[in-house]
This record gives sequence, structure tokens and C-alpha cells, in this order.
Amino acid sequence: RATIEFAPAVARGGEPVLPAFEDPNERNLVAEVSLKEPRVFNKGGKFKVLATDCGIKYNIIRSLLQRGCEVTLVPWDTPLLPLLEDHDGLFLSNGPGNPAMADKTVGHIRDAIAAMESGELPVKPLFGICLGNQLL
Repeated sequence: RATIEFAPAVARGGEPVLPAFEDPNERNLVAEVSLKEPRVFNKGGKFKVLATDCGIKYNIIRSLLQRGCEVTLVPWDTPLLPLLEDHDGLFLSNGPGNPAMADKTVGHIRDAIAAMESGELPVKPLFGICLGNQLL
């Protein structure tokens, strides 16, 4: 059996060199991984799903397409209310990072829910996975 041992990194003055730590909660990881322009998959599908990209996995899109959905994928900070009128439901995707950093998305979700509660917009299904559920 072989083992590998690493000696601690030591600077020239004899002091240990600590690796730099970057707190991922201080970065908006959702903005980093979200697409920049909307994309439509399976145009003309039976059900029209508006999906907010917070770091969506392509298998989620494939699963919706297999069920006959047209999926309109929009960036994380896209206003949802104007687009929801032409869609059957809203999907909030999974993604990385701290949900507090996606405050724009939360505001747009809040606007959509308020419009449904007031009757300005018909009630439509809203669903999320992981981070999307936390945002909801």
C-alpha cells in the first residue's frame, strides 16, 4: 500500500500559508450561471411553461419536453408578470448559492402571486425545485 503525504505549505519566513477563502454567499451565483437571453424549447408544445433560469439542469427541460411542454427559459431577473399572461404555468428552477442574493427574482414572483390573488391574472400553477422552492 502506498500513501501520499503532503507537507504543510510554508512561506519563506517559516509561517504557514493559508489558502484564500472566498465566501460563496457573498456572490450572486444565480446571476453567474443563468442564461443571458431567453430561449424557447419545443415551440408550439401542448402546455406553455415559463421557466426562470436560476441554474436549471437540462434534464429538467428534457423532462418537460417529454411531456409535450413548450418551455420558455428566461434569465433569473426577468419580470414575470408580462410573460405569464401567455403561459400556462411558472417553473422556478434549482440553482446554486444563497436565495437572499436572488432578491430580484423574489420580487418578480411576489408580483405574479399578487396579480393572481387580485384577479389581475388568472390563477396559474407555480412550482419550484430546490432553490426555486426556497424563492417561492
